[in-house]
Amino acid sequence: MTRAKAAERYHMDRVAQLGCVVCKRAGQVGLGYNPLEIHHIATGSGKRSHFSVARLCYEHHRGHLGINGGMGLQRFIRLYRPPGDTEYGLLVWVNEDLAELDLRDVRRDKGILLADALKRIARD
Repeated sequence: MTRAKAAERYHMDRVAQLGCVVCKRAGQVGLGYNPLEIHHIATGSGKRSHFSVARLCYEHHRGHLGINGGMGLQRFIRLYRPPGDTEYGLLVWVNEDLAELDLRDVRRDKGILLADALKRIARD
């Protein structure tokens, strides 16, 4: 795999802020499946992109229930049913989670701006 460029590192850092996309959809958040890992998504032995990554816990990545572990790709897809019933459906989940993360950041920033404005009003 090639070394990640700045934009790719930025994207992977954002994905790294997410929890396991499978645990979230399977209602298994907080079960202690750790550590979290980055899974590169590609067809067969095709070229992997640092933009095509999903955050998975060890168990859903390389463990007994993992896409690259004891379960294998086909059984993993049948059990967890990502969009499109393919590994690429994990990217849909990642993008949904990144959108939620961005929305939280916007709300937080707006809250900070509002609090600052209220402080200024109170001082005046």
